[in-house]
Order: sequence, then structure tokens, then C-alpha cells
Amino acid sequence: MSVLSFVIFKLPYEFFTRTVLHAATTSQLTQVMQKDFYNPAAGNEDFPSGYIERMFENFNIFVSVQVYKVLGFRSDNMKVSAAEEANWLLSIIFAAALVFIFVSLFKKNKFLVFCLLYAAGVWLASFASLQTIWAEQWRLILPYVPYILICLLGAIWYRAKDAKMSAFKPIVVVGVVIFLLIQLPLTFNKISENGRGLKHYLKGDMSYNIPEQYADFVSICDSMKSKVPATAVIATGKPGEAFVYSGGCKFTRIGMPRADESADSVLADLKKQGVTYLFADGFSRQVGSAIQIIYKRYPDKLVPILEAGSQDRPLALMEIKY
Repeated sequence: MSVLSFVIFKLPYEFFTRTVLHAATTSQLTQVMQKDFYNPAAGNEDFPSGYIERMFENFNIFVSVQVYKVLGFRSDNMKVSAAEEANWLLSIIFAAALVFIFVSLFKKNKFLVFCLLYAAGVWLASFASLQTIWAEQWRLILPYVPYILICLLGAIWYRAKDAKMSAFKPIVVVGVVIFLLIQLPLTFNKISENGRGLKHYLKGDMSYNIPEQYADFVSICDSMKSKVPATAVIATGKPGEAFVYSGGCKFTRIGMPRADESADSVLADLKKQGVTYLFADGFSRQVGSAIQIIYKRYPDKLVPILEAGSQDRPLALMEIKY
């Protein structure tokens, strides 16, 4: 059933992207194998040591930061990276909780044991395959938090039932109720925050409440369709977002040029990929590096089409004159 449901969605998606958008979807296996997602030239990850190291690093960051945030035990801090907030003590406590859950449920409830193994299995596979740069994104582990939480509550409940102290079960129930009451304000705040934006997005206002650093990005994307031909292929580090905000222009991701790479080599690679425009989007380094290398040797080959941003965060769309 799982394979069938995947095929039902996957095949139409592939057909749509290839026939309507005229683009092939990116190979996820290729992305997983790379050491640096944004720099394919860095080569593939070492097997198996590189993937094992990834798994431990991601486990520590995702669990000790993102899981605790989802559960409301840690607050969001946009000024500090998840890697800096990671705490092995919290990760070890969580790992001990998983062992406690498994031991408590093993002979009690096979369905909850399956839920636990399923969620933990998906997490570990994700931690081994994802580059650590994605550890900032708690959405990657969010769908499986309820599985773990339900199993934890189930394990505590079975322990309470087996306990000889009659007061233990009411204490557990009260503890669960208090936990849920703590979560309600956090949940309602998120619903309210996202609900306001949803009304605008459904009306087609895709620029509502965008972060300040995205304003110029959206502004340039919004102007692209009237400035570039329909056949244009634009290199950027954020092809998905640019596609949405440009209204359907064709974007592609390029690799990071080597520090000693020549302008001729960079231009040859871009021409081979069919790239006709470079979009320095203010987020990714690869396009900006390519522009710098080309501009030093052939400044006349780059023609500015759109510019925005500030001196600290310049954004530009440039046409390549091969």
C-alpha cells in the first residue's frame, strides 16, 4: 500500500515537471551522496564513516534542539544556529527515553512498538542521509514526533498500571493534562500566526509577511518574467522559491566553482548546462562566486538586468553574453 500510494503521486508529478515545466527532477540519491549539497565538486561522502558521523551529528542537533522545541521545552532563538544550541546531555536523555519506551511496550502493545520502531527508523535514516546544513529545519522531523509522544505516554501508562501504588495512575493523568495545557498556548499562537498568512496566500498575495531578507529576493523574482525570454535558464541557489515568486521562470542550481577555477572553465560549465542568466539571490554562494570569477576576466560578458539590495547584501540578475 505504501509503495502503491507513492507511485500514484510520483508518476503524475514526474510527468508534470517534464512535460509542463520542461525540467527533470533532481536525483535525491545524488544529493545524499554529496559531501556538500551546494558544492558537488567536493565529491561524495566517505562510506561508511561519513554517513555514521552525519547520523550522530544530526541526531544531536535535531533531537536536543528541534524535538525539544516542537514539544515546547525550548524556545525559538533565531539569532543562534541549531548546531550552537545542541546539547549532548539532552540527546542522551532522549535516547534513554526511547530505550525506556521500547522496554516498557515490548510485551504490552505490538502496535505501539511498531510506531516507535517506524519513527526511530525514519529518523535514523534521515540523520544518516541529510547533510548537517539541514539540521536547522525542524519540519524534517516534525511528522514523527507524535509517534514518539504517543509511545511515551503509552509506556508511562503501562508502567502506571503495573505499579502497586494506586495513586500513581492519577499522578500520571494529571501530569499529561498539565503537559497538554502547557502546549495549548504555543499551539494557538502558531495557528494564529500561520492563519493570518494563509488568508493572504489563498488570495494570491505570496509576498505577505515575508522576512526582511527575502523582500529584495521576491522583488527581483516578481520582475523577472517581463525582463527575460521564456526560454531563459536562470542559475540560482534557490530554484524552488524563485520559480514560485517569478511566476514560472525556469531555474537551475549550479555547483560551487573551485577557488582556482578559470573564467573560461566556469563559462564552459554554464554553457554546457544551458544557463543564460545568473541570479545572485543573496543567500547562496555558488552564483556569486561564478559572477566574481567571470567578471574579473570578462566583465563585458555579464550584463546587469535587475539589481536590488544593499552594499552588504547585493542581489542581481545578469545575462551571460557567451
